[in-house]
Amino acid sequence: MGNRRPARDNLAAGRSDAAMTRAFLITPVLAALLLTGCADNRPLKTYKFVDSVQNADFDYLMLRNIDKIPTPYPPGGTYQLGDLPITGGQYTLYKFRTEYQGESSEAGKHRFHDILVVKVDNRGKVADAYHYTLEWADNPSLDLYRAGQAGFTLENGVTIDRFALTNPRRQFNERGVLELYVRSEATVFLAKLKELIRWDDRQALADLAHYPLDLKSGKKTGKIKSRPEFLRRYREIFSPAVKSAVLEQQPEDIYADQRGYMIGKGLLWFDDWGQGLRINSVGR
Repeated sequence: MGNRRPARDNLAAGRSDAAMTRAFLITPVLAALLLTGCADNRPLKTYKFVDSVQNADFDYLMLRNIDKIPTPYPPGGTYQLGDLPITGGQYTLYKFRTEYQGESSEAGKHRFHDILVVKVDNRGKVADAYHYTLEWADNPSLDLYRAGQAGFTLENGVTIDRFALTNPRRQFNERGVLELYVRSEATVFLAKLKELIRWDDRQALADLAHYPLDLKSGKKTGKIKSRPEFLRRYREIFSPAVKSAVLEQQPEDIYADQRGYMIGKGLLWFDDWGQGLRINSVGR
């Protein structure tokens, strides 16, 4: 998969890295335990976001004939099935990976990697998904599981059982939770926004915007196309309501999904646009 986007980070300002890392990682795990029951002795895996491809779709023709694809795939790769075959489309594909120790028939204990690729529509809803193991050496179809359930939102903490993964010849027997984004960068960015708003530093805030910037008001969405326009319309962009929402936002309550980070119930959104975090939408 290509077009790598940086994974987001989730450490709140004012807390130690270790403490917040524990808080962030344990929360979805505890949620999964509550959902699946504590008596289950299967290990609970964390599937970490590693990559995404926009304007894409699964190549279903190749997937239906997965055992006939020349290996390794992609050509020149390390694994029999390193990536799933994809094609152009109207979706975003999100790739997650988990690492674990398992038994190998040839070498005893071995490090394995399970891959989950999720297809998401423009509403952030899961449309399809596939799961496989990188190190699998038998026919790929025997280890390729497809989602039997869709229509739910892809978000941090989703448990793997939500996908109802199935294979006609084998039962899926894994437990796991998705770590969509980590947030330390987001909390640093929030702290920076608060400081600049307190000082009413419109010049620095203009530097933190991604252009064109969406400016929303009810059902209308306008575009702030440049830094000079941002400065001219600064008080319209950073209204008292937007400023209050940013200043009152608690770092641990920043919402994150595939669209980016949200402040104030949607009054302000920001995301990584290849040059660090930038504001990409204001108002609602």
